[in-house]
Amino acid sequence: MIALILPVAIAAASVLFTLFVSGGLPYMLAFVDLPSLVLVPVTAWLCAAAGFGWKRSFAAWKAPLDPGADAAALRSSLAWTGALAGWIASFAALGLFMGLVLILANLGDASKLGRNLAVAVLVSVYAAVSMLVLVLPARTIAARRLADLA
Repeated sequence: MIALILPVAIAAASVLFTLFVSGGLPYMLAFVDLPSLVLVPVTAWLCAAAGFGWKRSFAAWKAPLDPGADAAALRSSLAWTGALAGWIASFAALGLFMGLVLILANLGDASKLGRNLAVAVLVSVYAAVSMLVLVLPARTIAARRLADLA
């Protein structure tokens, strides 16, 4: 369990430190964009789970922390988190390009540029945070445990 909590805590602390040093707490709300949040981590997770099947997805998600997980369960976890990483990257690219198209389509209206640029950038932020908090810790633990079984 500590192998999951420690990397997530380190990643979260470094992100919060960067935000605090860069702009302080008043700027934290600038990082909240519901459509980007739904597009990247939520939709990516749902697509990965739909592709693997719901039951297999939850089993693969739990396997890295399950002390009784065998090699097959850990390989399934690696495959599932790899698929999730692909979905996250794909939806981040989609959101980024949608934001860029909206920027280019509204070059004449300065009031819309900031909002569209924020969407283009925030999907990338949400993808990076999703990878740091969801995918990489689970993949690291599953890979380490699989290596220990060999």
